[in-house]
Amino acid sequence: MPLRRRLWELSGILLVAFSGVLILEMLLPPDRAITRGMLGQDFLAFYTAGTFVRTGRADKLYDISAVRDFEHHVAATAGLDIGDRSAPWWNPPFAAIPMAPLSALSFPHALDVWWIASALALAGSVLILCRFLPASDPADRLDTLKTRGLVPVLIICSWPCIQAFCHGQNSMFSLLIVSGTVAFWRQRRAIAAGLVGGFLMYKPQLGAIVAAALVLSLGPRALIGLAITGSTLLSANLLMLPGTIGPFLHQVPAGLNFLQTQKDYFWQRHVTLLAYFRLAAQGHLIGPISPLTRTLWLLIEIPLSAALLWCAVRLYQFRHSLADGALDRFIAASLVCSPLLMPFYFDYDLLLLAVPATLLAADALRLPLPNRRLPLTLAALYIVAFVAIPIANATNMQPTTVVLTLLATQLVARAMNVPAEPETAGIIDIDDSPRSLAA
Repeated sequence: MPLRRRLWELSGILLVAFSGVLILEMLLPPDRAITRGMLGQDFLAFYTAGTFVRTGRADKLYDISAVRDFEHHVAATAGLDIGDRSAPWWNPPFAAIPMAPLSALSFPHALDVWWIASALALAGSVLILCRFLPASDPADRLDTLKTRGLVPVLIICSWPCIQAFCHGQNSMFSLLIVSGTVAFWRQRRAIAAGLVGGFLMYKPQLGAIVAAALVLSLGPRALIGLAITGSTLLSANLLMLPGTIGPFLHQVPAGLNFLQTQKDYFWQRHVTLLAYFRLAAQGHLIGPISPLTRTLWLLIEIPLSAALLWCAVRLYQFRHSLADGALDRFIAASLVCSPLLMPFYFDYDLLLLAVPATLLAADALRLPLPNRRLPLTLAALYIVAFVAIPIANATNMQPTTVVLTLLATQLVARAMNVPAEPETAGIIDIDDSPRSLAA
């Protein structure tokens, strides 16, 4: 397979480059090298939230002053180089509950445990994603291994994965949730997909479109699963952290608005359409979103949202006569559109695009792609991510968002190809059980 060979060649180049960087870091003097104190700084917000929950100060989760004071105290104790910065807690209150036991450790030890747990979550995601790829030759396990082995290599070598790990972010856990959700989604197990997908609401900007696409494509049963998980998380929140829902709903939007309009905000780190036009039209000028920015944003946001919705309607309309791969194409389109359509989405969470990339590869193994535009666009996105921040800082144009928009339009156009006749070859009933599908 020429494409597989090229991907292995790309992986080899990246591995050599990363090895060179690591060796260089080891040879640099301490004052010029990356130190431990520069790593895992985003985890400071999780550690702080866990400490506040564990010590009975959950009412201070969204108190920016209290959070800042505690984080600077921890940074001074742990030798973190955070300057005057602080990392607010923007997640729902219940997401801080699992962090409480971890916060009983010192920050360096808690960060080590967090990194180990993140690696395990990443390994679990890889195992799930590898199963998405059909065996290229059931009689040749080595050939299948060569294909599936690209999944962990390309994910680990990707810039979002490196960012998430170095920052101490939770993207690996998000990837595990999305991978599990999509595994059930592809099997048309609506309730199970909803049960797993509901946990993604610990970061609403990641879970909103996934939940909507899941319900629109699989119907009310997916909503049941989402409701069960959602009500469970809400009940845990009300029982264990009473009085924190209100501050979350009021203080988080106000805090975000303050940072984005009254401070020099890092719009270049976001991959949303709103952030792209905010940076392109207004640069780093402090102030609210201008009418021009809002107009440019909506000119693309509305058509893209409408096209994705149309795909969902068509998919549900012909849910009893889907050609093989039709649901995969819709899932991939939904996941790629998600960062663009949300108002808040950091670049390290593009790690979740490992799922649509794997679905695209699985589709290509079943049936050759009609053209090379899709894999080329995906490859461009993979490479551009490494240089996007310097380019955005220099030009006020975030190239990742441009390539991501191109990929989204291609995937949405591809997802619109839903069978209209029950006699279409390769038909699958969306309501069939996995057992009947296997038969």
